[in-house]
Parts: sequence; structure tokens; C-alpha cells
Amino acid sequence: MHFYLLFNVMLAAIWVTLRRNPTLAEFVIGFFYGYVSLWLFRDILRRREVGVEPVPPRDYFAAYLNTLRFLARFLREVVVANLQMVRIVLSPRIRVRPGIIRYPLDVRTDSGITLLADSITLTPGTLTVDVAPDRSALYIHVIDIDEPERVRRQIKQSLEAYTRKVLP
Repeated sequence: MHFYLLFNVMLAAIWVTLRRNPTLAEFVIGFFYGYVSLWLFRDILRRREVGVEPVPPRDYFAAYLNTLRFLARFLREVVVANLQMVRIVLSPRIRVRPGIIRYPLDVRTDSGITLLADSITLTPGTLTVDVAPDRSALYIHVIDIDEPERVRRQIKQSLEAYTRKVLP
């Protein structure tokens, strides 16, 4: 899988050098074109005669699709949380009950826990406070803890489910 990523970066770098104004946007465009090219020629690259590792590149392509799905879900969660925060700020009669919940983790890798914790922190109204010493749970400050189980269920079904697809 690392070969395909390296090859994709190389294709993007070639794309940037062929452009008049090399920018980060051009690199992203070149990376996209490289990704599409690798996907189109994936069967040819799988053959041993080409000298490419015999591992099928499906993992490489699935990883990017899962990352895009995670980003789409994360952006959706941020928009929904922002709307909820606007409702709280603009409604003087709404009572909020802030508090900290213990959230049990299914994600076990350090990178997966970090991605989930950062995603929670970047979502308005929540803040990851700590990770349990045995990495079995996160402690999350929630601005409105009216129903702690609903908050846990929502995180489990959205951010953590998509995090496990990107970083198990």
C-alpha cells in the first residue's frame, strides 16, 4: 500500500512541475489525477511483471474512500453542532447542564484514539478532557448533558464508527 501512496505523490509532484504556477491546489489536483490513474490501471499494476508488490491496491483505494466518508460525516457533525450552539446562544430560556461523561472506546490504536478525540474536540459543544490510562475510555465535557446515553450513542454511531474505518 505504501508503494501506491508514494507513486501517487510522485505523480502529483510531476503534475506540479509541469504547471506554470506550482501551488498546493495544483498538488491536490495532481494527487487526484494520480489517484484516478492508479485506480484505472490497478489491474496492470497488480501483475508481478511490472515489479510492483503483489498486494492488491484495493486497500489503498478503500482507505481514501473511507477517509472521504469520515470527512463528510465529520463536517456534517460540525454543522449540526453549530446549529445547536446557535439555538442555545440565541434562546435565553434554554437551560443547559454542562458535565463530563465517560465514553467507552472501541478504537484501540493510538492514532485512532487521537483522531476520535480531536474530532470530538473540534465539534462545537464538546471537548475531550482526558483519556483513561488503559486507553479504554475518553472523558468528554459536553455543554448539555441532559441525556448522557444519547450523547454516547450519537458519538458511537457517527464519529467513532467512521474513525474505525479509517484508523482501527
